[in-house]
Amino acid sequence: MNEQVAAVVKSGWFESLKSKLNLDGIIQKMNLSRNKLIEFGLYLGAGLIVGFLFKKYAKYLLVVLLTIVCLGVLQQFKFIDVVIHWDKIQGIQPISVVQGGDVWSLYWEWLKANFMVVLSFSVGFFVGFKVG
Repeated sequence: MNEQVAAVVKSGWFESLKSKLNLDGIIQKMNLSRNKLIEFGLYLGAGLIVGFLFKKYAKYLLVVLLTIVCLGVLQQFKFIDVVIHWDKIQGIQPISVVQGGDVWSLYWEWLKANFMVVLSFSVGFFVGFKVG
């Protein structure tokens, strides 16, 4: 008798959890598509990988950044010349110039437009950083 009651309670609990975590129901409630959910999952995974690798290789990244800073300082004191041919770079990937804003305002607009993607990447990054 007790086994039957326990089986009913377990199946009832499992069924209620299953109905609450119904993927199609969540998609309809949040007005999302499967493609958007896949995109969020991909960015979450990319953030996880980047966070994990960032923690593992932070020393090497610091050395690379210090090297770039030192090269910039040496260029400022005219010990070396660093020349970037922007026309050749733009020939590879043409960049559209947006009028009426600085870099930070454009970045902020992009961040607002892609909030969920940024959020999923950030969560993945911090989880990967914690795990690594």
